[in-house]
Amino acid sequence: MAYTDYTGHNTLTAVLPALYSAANIIPRKMTGLIGSCDRTFDDKQAAMQDTITVPVMTASANADYTPAMQTTIGSATVPTTVTMTMDFSRQNTFVMSAEEQRSLDNGGDLAKEFLRQKTEAAIGAAIDEIEAYLIVKAKQGASRATGTAGTTPFATTITEIADVRKILIDNGMTQDPSLVLTSAAATNLRKLVTINNQPAGSPAEELLRGGTLVNLHGMAIKESAGAVAHVIGTSSGTQLNSGGSAIGSTSLAYDTDVNGPWTAGDVMTIGSGGGTGTADANKYIVSAANTATPLLINAPGLMIAHVDNDVLTVGVAYTPCIALDRRALKLVVRPPYTNPNPLIESVFIGDPITGLTFRFDKVAGDGVVTYRIVWVYGAKVINSEGVAILLS
Repeated sequence: MAYTDYTGHNTLTAVLPALYSAANIIPRKMTGLIGSCDRTFDDKQAAMQDTITVPVMTASANADYTPAMQTTIGSATVPTTVTMTMDFSRQNTFVMSAEEQRSLDNGGDLAKEFLRQKTEAAIGAAIDEIEAYLIVKAKQGASRATGTAGTTPFATTITEIADVRKILIDNGMTQDPSLVLTSAAATNLRKLVTINNQPAGSPAEELLRGGTLVNLHGMAIKESAGAVAHVIGTSSGTQLNSGGSAIGSTSLAYDTDVNGPWTAGDVMTIGSGGGTGTADANKYIVSAANTATPLLINAPGLMIAHVDNDVLTVGVAYTPCIALDRRALKLVVRPPYTNPNPLIESVFIGDPITGLTFRFDKVAGDGVVTYRIVWVYGAKVINSEGVAILLS
């Protein structure tokens, strides 16, 4: 029995221009959150459920400086780490038989055009999925919220930008801030602010090409098609227990709850604070679903101290616009690892704008070829203080 050398049988060299052409079209989609988070995109292969460790450095404490003939050693740095999991291993496939390819080739170079359009659609579907996933992660990991649920921002003014930015400022997170809007909010903003028709080559035109609509109040304003309405929990009548809760608390013990549960991403308000009946205007974000005490909220926790029997109220349904400091949300997208296979030819395709890296496979069968885009990804809010929600 003779052995066959498969080298070169499934070469993708001839179709690379079509694949790269497809990748170059994808950035036109509204994926503002992908462009606003801390991204790790490369061709290092990974597997589903792989754990990525992210170091988080904190500043050392200030201390008095005393002149001396001998120096003293500096303060030791003990970085904390946050682990994140590659949650998904995904693929988008399409198939072409030998007869279908011959039929397309008889009409010209239509097989390559078929491949280009199918690859474009596959990468677009992958990016849309990642964007929607990021919206959920950011929503569930946010510190606080502002705005009115069910009401689209920017109906008459742009003051909502200042309001949501204030949350990040108060949390000390404004190094590289962005505000990612829903299409409805972005439409309202366009009616109030001149965004489009910027001169070619101008700074504003360059921002548009990079996905930023405009810079306002020191924030890069972007747009996303990935936001959907948050489904709220059914909790009602929740009251804090006799221990109360101090400023900064993220774990709130309660002794009364009716019709639970709470869900991650719920907006929670508290009826009074400080034991004086003073209203707490802050809108806190529930960090994890629960049906029993305690209720967990995201850092930096309570902004006002609360006492026994203060009532916790779940907000109404909302669609999130996301304000964030780039350092706060981490996204990792990588091609999955697979063993070498003589029937599979692979090439990495990188999106030039977002930096997303996918693996494109051509899998040879008997009279048929399967093409697939494959990727592994995960994301995590590593600092809730750097994320806030503008309700809509």
